[in-house]
Amino acid sequence: MLVPYIRSSSAGTFSLCELQYFFIYVLGFPNPSGKKAVMGTIYHKVMEVAAQFKKAQQEGLKEFVDEHLGPYPVDYYSPHDVCEQAIEYYRSTSAKPITHLDVRDIHRWIDKTIEYDEGSCYPLNRDIFAIELEFDIPIEKDWAYYEFDYAGEKLTGQLALKGTCDLIVRHGESLEIFDYKTGQRKDFATGKEKDYDYLLEDFQLNFYHYAMSKKFPEIEDIFCSIYFVNNGGLFTVPFGREKLPSTEERIRKKFEDIKACSNPKTLSKGNEHFICKYCCAQSAPSKFDPELTHCQFIKKQIEKKGIDFVVENYRNPSFVPGTYQAPGSK
Repeated sequence: MLVPYIRSSSAGTFSLCELQYFFIYVLGFPNPSGKKAVMGTIYHKVMEVAAQFKKAQQEGLKEFVDEHLGPYPVDYYSPHDVCEQAIEYYRSTSAKPITHLDVRDIHRWIDKTIEYDEGSCYPLNRDIFAIELEFDIPIEKDWAYYEFDYAGEKLTGQLALKGTCDLIVRHGESLEIFDYKTGQRKDFATGKEKDYDYLLEDFQLNFYHYAMSKKFPEIEDIFCSIYFVNNGGLFTVPFGREKLPSTEERIRKKFEDIKACSNPKTLSKGNEHFICKYCCAQSAPSKFDPELTHCQFIKKQIEKKGIDFVVENYRNPSFVPGTYQAPGSK
């Protein structure tokens, strides 16, 4: 399968359901955002604007401009006002209506963050280094070279690591990669709870540590924290540079596994899993065969005619290989 880049989310999708990876990253059909995901996006936007406010103060600016919500002065900040603005901006991206009870929950998440551990997770109380830092880092190793035939076009290059770090905080000479999670503290691919031991080996955290270590090679100490707003609070995970070779090996293996996959497996054969039923657009009846879900139809086409035939005939015609649209984006 096509794999010109890896994101922590694309690796997670492949681990959860190989066919969903195929739909999103090869055929170019992203899943619409569920309501819980949009609520999380709204909460993240409030934290992002709070971090922008603090960084503007640090730099002595009089105002800053959020790319989605517009300009803000630095002499006054109300997270709940920003929340209402974010709700209006993102409401239309939700597959289901956001109710007044959902709005209440988002405001509660904000209050939890402000109050948790004397505000240690609230950006206004941190030394902000970077906000929503996007990265696109090619791996210049022989094993990372790829060559794919995609719908008659030859694609070649080096595997890239892509993603966005929500927040990076400065601690003297050290950097803390900080992530917020509003959902469950659970690995949906395995069902395991994400406790401290799990997080030490968590692909996303190790992936971010590896990427930031490559982006900022002059900084020796980079560690990760993840704040589960509704399920467990703050977990801080130290990583040393001695961890980088093993992380690179995990990335290499993920790359090889995706690249070698020519008959992607499904999460559940009959689409009976709750993620299939409620979180995947491809569980709807196929327009090509209404007796089957679109997931089942594409799976049968791959088995009968091969993955290249399916890419040629069923891909999104506007999809550009190697690009990605984040869920909830407009």
